[in-house]
Amino acid sequence: MAITDQELDAVIIAGKGADCYQIVNGVKESYPGDSAVAERYL
Repeated sequence: MAITDQELDAVIIAGKGADCYQIVNGVKESYPGDSAVAERYL
């Protein structure tokens, strides 16, 4: 995720959904949730 440079820059968060996993290369990987991922970067 890119860091904003200007005070008025906007951040758009497009959520993945309610699933507690995501499939990566055919393997189910745990997913902490949209809120947890957003908090990590904001």
